[in-house]
Amino acid sequence: MKIHAEQNLGSPDRLADIYELIGMWTLEAYGNLTEAKNYLCLAAATSMHAYTVCNLGIICEDLGELNKALKCYRLALRIQPDYEEARDLLNDLINRMNGQS
Repeated sequence: MKIHAEQNLGSPDRLADIYELIGMWTLEAYGNLTEAKNYLCLAAATSMHAYTVCNLGIICEDLGELNKALKCYRLALRIQPDYEEARDLLNDLINRMNGQS
């Protein structure tokens, strides 16, 4: 699992950053995907950062929630159309779902 650790601690939406940090800590310290997902959902709802939504997609994918992961990657690309990591993750997941990988 490759989580993106971009942080925006100087931004006005610090609550979203705090939620994301707690989620990432929960994942790193305890390996708890479900709790990490809950915190990243809060972070994404609080502030729509493309990297937060993409991280949520990665966790959904690891939980086997592939359709939710697709939605997250697509949303990340709507937020930030030039986000190559989200585009790559989306294409990889689509290919795997279509049996091409």
